[in-house]
Amino acid sequence: MTYQAKATQYKKDAVKVLAQSMEQYPVVGLVNVENLPAKQLQVLRLKLRKDVYITMNKKLLIKRAIDSVKSKKNFEKLADSIVGMPALLFTKQNPFKISALIKASKSKAPAKPGQIAPFDLIVPAGPTSFTPGPIISELGQAGLKAGVEDGKVVIKEDSVVVKKDEEITDNTASVLAKFNIEPMEIGLDLVAAYEDGLIYGKDVLSIDPAEYLSMVHKAASETLALTIEIAYVTKDNIERLIATAYNTTKNFALDQNIVSDVVLEKDISNAERAAKSIGEAANITETPAEPAKEEPKQETAEPAADKKEEPTPPAPEVKEQPKPEPQQPEVKKEPEQPAPEVKPAEKPEEKKEEPKAEETKKPADLSSAEKISTDFKEEIAAEKETRDNVDSQQAEELANKLKKKGTLRQ
Repeated sequence: MTYQAKATQYKKDAVKVLAQSMEQYPVVGLVNVENLPAKQLQVLRLKLRKDVYITMNKKLLIKRAIDSVKSKKNFEKLADSIVGMPALLFTKQNPFKISALIKASKSKAPAKPGQIAPFDLIVPAGPTSFTPGPIISELGQAGLKAGVEDGKVVIKEDSVVVKKDEEITDNTASVLAKFNIEPMEIGLDLVAAYEDGLIYGKDVLSIDPAEYLSMVHKAASETLALTIEIAYVTKDNIERLIATAYNTTKNFALDQNIVSDVVLEKDISNAERAAKSIGEAANITETPAEPAKEEPKQETAEPAADKKEEPTPPAPEVKEQPKPEPQQPEVKKEPEQPAPEVKPAEKPEEKKEEPKAEETKKPADLSSAEKISTDFKEEIAAEKETRDNVDSQQAEELANKLKKKGTLRQ
């Protein structure tokens, strides 16, 4: 019978319990509780109980438990993130949400000797409330350039007391406390988290959601600009590419004076502007008003000419006599009756019209004669329209009569 130490069995059981929890929860995190007071740790456990289960154990046991889990891909790499005083965090929530909860639960605290600076600790330049004395040498040992002005100690320039990831000494911790600088945060420090084969580091988990969204928007806008620049067609940039091509083609047409319906309006507007600028340079007044004044003058001149031609109305009076003749179209058998009636009336008319023709010839007004002939032609056309039943023989007789009168000219 061999002897088996109880401590060894305890360690095996602890590793087995940790491994079962690691397989049960989809998200497993490593937390550093170094420099965290026990009271503060208990408060955080109670606060996060609904979303997170936290357990502490030795580094070696945690590492063996991680190595024993084979069902999860890349899970063994989580052991590389064990630092300080580790604790395991188990949850079913999103690791980024848990990181935000842990970050919100932290509080500021003064630095203690032996702690590691989370960032560069800087003492700003300016006056202080300290009186001159041994403090000047103490500040000098911490690397500060101090002086005395108006009976007070003054820091002459900004000075880095402790750089990031360096250990804080006793003198440096005392100086930081005097300047009320509290660089440390009391709370859980989420070092890494595992989910679906991926391990998220501290730098990734500490990203602010608003900052992350701004980074996504920036990446999307830069990608869109790149696709437009290289003319890579996608559903997101097709409208912009079409608009860019349209504007480029339009500008090219304008530069090369190519006539197109797209640039026609702009070409016309450019021509109008050019005409206006030329007119202003040549001191040319606006001409559109002149034709407007001339048109009424022409209209007044025309009635004057009509008044001069008023003596010619007797010609239509002669034709008014044969107008009752269309009333006899029903009697087609007696075409000879209108002939003797017109002949005696025509002879005196010839005597009256002959002197008129001579009068017109004396002034040699050819335009008035042409107007008279056109008037008779229009009246003949009107008579033809009214006398729908007159045959071609009657029209020829009427034309011969007009020729004899001298009113119809060939």
